[in-house]
Amino acid sequence: MEPFRGSSDIPLTAQGLDEAQNLGMKLAQRRGVDRIFTSDLIRAHQTAAAIHRYTSAPIAYAGPALHPWHLGGLEGQEITPDKVDFMNSLVTQHPDFKPQGRGPVSVADGESFNDLRTGSSRFLTGTSETI
Repeated sequence: MEPFRGSSDIPLTAQGLDEAQNLGMKLAQRRGVDRIFTSDLIRAHQTAAAIHRYTSAPIAYAGPALHPWHLGGLEGQEITPDKVDFMNSLVTQHPDFKPQGRGPVSVADGESFNDLRTGSSRFLTGTSETI
């Protein structure tokens, strides 16, 4: 089962760990990166650590400002075509609708697409001191 992740604090799968390692190697081959910015979610930190391992770039920021879209009670549920259609309708037809609740390992309540889009000030305010 492939679940909606959103703000769920879950680790990468074995496949995800392999992909993060491959990304780190590819970035190192392409002259690396200067700094790494990541959320504080486990899977994001694992990806950042793999990139750091191969590029030696410092992790300049690790915090909630870079969280993905908080999907409320959808987090942890299986991704199905019907639920993907629902998510697409939130973006295109109901961008102010907030998915209610939290998944079993969510770190935040659901947020509307517009909150994510215009409220990405969480990125701007959360990372501005390190940029």
